[in-house]
Formats: sequence, C-alpha cells, structure tokens
Amino acid sequence: MSATMRPLYMAAVFSMSTALSLSALLYPATSLAAPPSTSVSVPAHKPDIDKTDTRKTDEKTSTASKLTSKNDIAASPDKAVDAKTSEKEIADKTAEAKPEKKSVTKGSYEKSYVGNMQIYTAAYEDTLIDIARRNNLGFVEMRSANPFIDPWIPGAGTKITIPSRHILPDAKKEGVVINLPEMRIYYFPKDGSAPITHPIGVGRVGLETPTGSTKVLRKTIGPTWRPTARMRKEDPNLPEAIKAGSSNPLGTHAMYLGWPSYAIHGTNKPFGIGRRVSSGCIRLYPEDIVTLFDEVQVSDPVTVVNQPIKAGWIDDILYIEVHADLDQSNAIEESGGFPTYDVKKEDLALIRNLIKEENVNVDWFQIREAIRRRQGYPIPIAVKHSEDKKSDI
Repeated sequence: MSATMRPLYMAAVFSMSTALSLSALLYPATSLAAPPSTSVSVPAHKPDIDKTDTRKTDEKTSTASKLTSKNDIAASPDKAVDAKTSEKEIADKTAEAKPEKKSVTKGSYEKSYVGNMQIYTAAYEDTLIDIARRNNLGFVEMRSANPFIDPWIPGAGTKITIPSRHILPDAKKEGVVINLPEMRIYYFPKDGSAPITHPIGVGRVGLETPTGSTKVLRKTIGPTWRPTARMRKEDPNLPEAIKAGSSNPLGTHAMYLGWPSYAIHGTNKPFGIGRRVSSGCIRLYPEDIVTLFDEVQVSDPVTVVNQPIKAGWIDDILYIEVHADLDQSNAIEESGGFPTYDVKKEDLALIRNLIKEENVNVDWFQIREAIRRRQGYPIPIAVKHSEDKKSDI
C-alpha cells in the first residue's frame, strides 16, 4: 500500500470501529431468563420458559396489519386508512358473516393452563404499555405483575415479568370464554388444540359487562357504530352513526352477541385494552380482533364469568392465579398504586375444594400472600405426595 493511501485506509477502519461501538450502545441486546423464583415451601419448580425474544411478537402485529390492509381496513389507528377513500370498499365487503362449516375432529383441551412465563429486559424507550401490547397483554396485567416498576420509564436493563401463562377459567372449554377481572378472552378451537387468548377492555363502573351465557349472532367487517341514546345525551355532538374508518370506536371488525347492544370488537383507541373503559362491550387490540374474527363462527357459544381467583394443577403442583377484582382494578387505574387486599373465607374455600380429594402438602402462607398481592400470574401453593397421610386443612 502506498504511503499516500495508508492514512485514508486507517481513517476508514477507525470510522467503522466507532460506528459499531455506537450501535452496541444505542441498541442493547434483549434477553430472556428464568422467571423470578418464588419463596414457597413446595419443592422448587421451574415453569417452561419461552426462549423466544419477546420483541419478535412485533411480527404478529405486522402480519395482522398486512392482513387488514388487504381489506382496506386500518389495523392500527396510527396507520389508519382515510375513511373517505375506504368507506365504499369496506361497505362492499361488509356483510353479516354466515357460519363456516369446517371439517374438524372434535376434541377437548386437557391442560389447565395455556402459555409460559417470560422475563424481558427493557430498552431505554420502552413503557409498560408498549411491552404489554407486544406480548399480548393488557395494562393492568403488566402493572400488577410489576408493581414496583415505573410504568412509563422502566429504564434500560430493567427485568420485566411477562405474565403470559394463564390458568384457564372454571368454565366449559367451548367457544368463547371471557373472564372479567382478568380482562382476558379465550377461544377454544373445536379440534381441542390450545385456546387462543387475548387481553380485552371491559365495561366501566355503571356500565358493566354482563356475566352469563349467550352466543355470536353475526359478524361484520367494517361495522357502523351507532351511539345509544345515553351516549348522545352525554355528548350531544355525537352523530347518529359513524361509518367504517379510523374514527369508528368499533375498529375494523365486530361480532355481535345475543345480548342486545353488546359486541366483541376492535378499537381505534388501543391504550384502553386491559382496562375498564368501555360501555359494556368487549374490546380487543386492532391486530387481535382480526385473528379472532377468523376463528370464531356464528352461533359459537359465549360464556362470561367473574373469577378473580383461579387455580389448577400443572403436573403434580397446584397453582393459584389471583387478579384484582373489578373494583380493585379501578383503584390501580385511579391512584397508580395497589390497595390492601383482605383474604376472605370464600377465597380459601376455592383452594380447599381443589385439594380435598388429593394427598398434598399445602403452603397456606403462600396462598394468603398470593391473594394479598394479586399479581395475576400462577404461583405454586401445593404439591402432591405419595404418603397416606393427607394435608390437615
């Protein structure tokens, strides 16, 4: 190399090295680790950990956005199509969906849970709302699982618990099941495969989502929103109807229920998912309603329950999953803090009912702590043993 070219070559090498160093500082690596250990008297148990980088869940949002764009429907308010240019095309596609006859072998999902716990390492720009959406979770779920972390500035390098393992509600594993305190919807495929689950927004105080059983009456792409008389009285500026488009609160898809004025639908305000903000309907993230809409069929049953405490066996270990009830969720939203929870007799009755026929060692202290903290993910509380002596409960 000539003496003239050597200084230019060295400068290029130095610039490349500096760029790589800056890249490493600006974009720290994301890591997954085992979930935090729980101080219990049952034998150590390590739940399955999803080894996939949680940032890869962005692919789900991307895929859903591509799908809805084919229908000229906005999958995200930030990327919504112009209502004026899309209304006609959406209207052409809007129809009450007919039941689709799928040739499937009927089965029943046997496990008591779905999903696995994860740990996420926060980046500088992360908020709990961002992390929640990327990981198929709602705000209160994330806040409850991480009570001592600033929801708006977790901080680069902070370890975030991703509560993505869910004990199934105590309900028939058929069609759609909604658990209001958990603010989560489950759909059980007819072939018995693992249920599809997503976070939801539910009815606020005074406009609660009802519990009970109903069914899906019809499905619509590009629904028209018609405010009720109560809504128009509260806000006289509301029009009689809002057609499909980015300003439509129903989002891009809606599934109407047997209960008049209630539906499972998308939203143009995704920050309301995992919160009590609706007028009684069930809201999903824009990308989630697209996938669920394709799975749920007209006439599928819908069961809505109110179960803040769930429990189930995973192998030989009994887990309890405790959520804030609906009133306590309001306290979390309003104050940003966590109320003191009392342990009630009916709470302990559920556990006694699960273990009365089993030969188990029970950690009652851990049970009370789980009920008091209500962190919204499964905690081990008992283990089966082979001795003839049963637990003294």
